[in-house]
Amino acid sequence: MRSFATLAAPGTFTLSGGLLVGRTVANSQFLQAMVRYSSFEEICLLIGEQADFTALQELIAPWKIQDKRLVIYSLWQLPALLSHSMIDVLHHTSHVDKLYDLMALRDRYAAKPTPVTGQIHSISYPRMQQEYTRALFIP
Repeated sequence: MRSFATLAAPGTFTLSGGLLVGRTVANSQFLQAMVRYSSFEEICLLIGEQADFTALQELIAPWKIQDKRLVIYSLWQLPALLSHSMIDVLHHTSHVDKLYDLMALRDRYAAKPTPVTGQIHSISYPRMQQEYTRALFIP
């Protein structure tokens, strides 16, 4: 099975109160395009907290009716999913925030080569420079 997994941390795809910001629109449109155009047999959303669970289900409800490939897993299941070769691509909607931690998880648990990708929204925030520097110390 070819499987694409992405982190769905609170605020990734929706914000409380229906607040509209560029990041959530970009992430939601990316996910919708994956559902519509990708050839993955499963598209996994990894949630770490239940805070966004209801909002996330509402977001994907219109797509899920036609597309049974969408599944939601707990982030706690990620090591098992990797060790059982159930993920082919691991994606994060940020290119720095916890991306290197995902790489470390992949390196520790993945039973097969699994690419980790990150989506770039902005490179202008000072805290991002710290994360770029951190990358120098990761094998």
